[in-house]
Amino acid sequence: MHETPSVSATTNNATCNSYSNGNAILNITGGLPSYTTNWYGVNPSMLSAGTYTYTVIDQNNCTSSDS
Repeated sequence: MHETPSVSATTNNATCNSYSNGNAILNITGGLPSYTTNWYGVNPSMLSAGTYTYTVIDQNNCTSSDS
Protein backbone atom coordinates (compact mmCIF):
# COMPACT_ATOMS: atom_id res chain seq x y z
CA MET A 1 0.00 0.00 0.00
CA HIS A 2 1.26 3.47 -0.92
CA GLU A 3 1.40 6.48 1.35
CA THR A 4 -1.18 9.19 0.55
CA PRO A 5 0.18 12.72 0.11
CA SER A 6 -0.30 14.99 3.11
CA VAL A 7 -1.35 18.54 2.25
CA SER A 8 -1.62 21.76 4.21
CA ALA A 9 -2.65 25.07 2.68
CA THR A 10 -1.21 28.49 3.45
CA THR A 11 -3.65 31.25 2.47
CA ASN A 12 -3.71 35.00 2.10
CA ASN A 13 -7.23 36.44 2.10
CA ALA A 14 -8.48 38.85 -0.53
CA THR A 15 -8.36 42.43 0.75
CA CYS A 16 -12.05 43.00 -0.05
CA ASN A 17 -14.98 40.76 -1.06
CA SER A 18 -15.05 42.15 -4.58
CA TYR A 19 -11.27 41.69 -5.13
CA SER A 20 -9.50 38.61 -6.50
CA ASN A 21 -6.11 39.22 -4.90
CA GLY A 22 -6.03 36.38 -2.38
CA ASN A 23 -3.96 33.25 -2.87
CA ALA A 24 -3.36 29.74 -1.60
CA ILE A 25 -0.11 27.76 -1.55
CA LEU A 26 -0.15 24.01 -0.99
CA ASN A 27 2.57 22.43 1.14
CA ILE A 28 2.76 18.77 0.09
CA THR A 29 4.69 15.98 1.82
CA GLY A 30 4.57 12.21 1.64
CA GLY A 31 3.38 10.15 -1.26
CA LEU A 32 5.65 9.85 -4.28
CA PRO A 33 6.71 13.13 -5.94
CA SER A 34 6.14 14.70 -8.41
CA TYR A 35 2.64 15.94 -7.67
CA THR A 36 -0.21 17.15 -9.84
CA THR A 37 -2.66 19.66 -8.37
CA ASN A 38 -6.20 20.27 -9.57
CA TRP A 39 -8.01 23.44 -8.50
CA TYR A 40 -11.04 22.67 -10.70
CA GLY A 41 -10.69 25.69 -12.99
CA VAL A 42 -9.71 28.19 -10.29
CA ASN A 43 -6.40 30.07 -10.33
CA PRO A 44 -4.99 29.74 -6.76
CA SER A 45 -3.01 32.95 -7.28
CA MET A 46 -6.13 35.08 -7.91
CA LEU A 47 -8.73 34.11 -5.30
CA SER A 48 -11.68 36.13 -4.12
CA ALA A 49 -13.37 35.46 -0.77
CA GLY A 50 -14.80 31.94 -0.60
CA THR A 51 -14.04 28.27 -0.19
CA TYR A 52 -12.13 26.37 -2.87
CA THR A 53 -11.57 22.64 -3.37
CA TYR A 54 -8.30 21.13 -4.55
CA THR A 55 -6.96 17.63 -5.21
CA VAL A 56 -3.34 16.50 -5.14
CA ILE A 57 -2.30 13.38 -7.08
CA ASP A 58 1.13 11.76 -6.68
CA GLN A 59 3.03 9.46 -9.08
CA ASN A 60 1.36 6.38 -7.54
CA ASN A 61 -2.05 7.89 -8.35
CA CYS A 62 -2.78 8.36 -4.63
CA THR A 63 -4.97 11.39 -3.98
CA SER A 64 -5.63 13.87 -1.23
CA SER A 65 -8.49 16.40 -1.44
CA ASP A 66 -9.65 19.24 0.78
CA SER A 67 -11.20 22.69 0.61
